[in-house]
Amino acid sequence: MQSWLRDITQAYGSDVRIATEPPVDVDGMEGLVRISATLSGGIDARRALQIIGRIEGSANFVVVRAVQIRSDLNPNATITLSALYRIRASDGAAPP
Repeated sequence: MQSWLRDITQAYGSDVRIATEPPVDVDGMEGLVRISATLSGGIDARRALQIIGRIEGSANFVVVRAVQIRSDLNPNATITLSALYRIRASDGAAPP
């Protein structure tokens, strides 16, 4: 997920930081994990909305959970999101 987010944010400058959390199993959904991430940095409102548009336009199942945008002399934005991923069993077969 981190490399996917890096690809999305690359055009918006190096001041975008990406922090991901370890995968967590989704209760009642065998073979699915949830990964949460936070994008933050000196992102102005326009760039933050462009990044959100690229995230939401993705084929991946991603939910933008929270957005904080500060537009003053030091613009700053934080975007919190979660994605669901299906993992394969250790034998390479997809889970049922």
